[in-house]
Amino acid sequence: MKTFFSIILSLLIGFLMVFSLIFCFDAPSLWTNIQLLIAWAVFWGFIIYILKRMNRL
Repeated sequence: MKTFFSIILSLLIGFLMVFSLIFCFDAPSLWTNIQLLIAWAVFWGFIIYILKRMNRL
């Protein structure tokens, strides 16, 4: 059962990561897009780190 929830949670995180990339390229300037990508990577990296620390992944 734990493996099932782990797979579902991993798929959900992957979907949310890809979905959130849609909003990263709305800005007209290149510098803003780079900053948005960095913020995206830091945010999702932190979420994955917390979930791994809690043994959810």
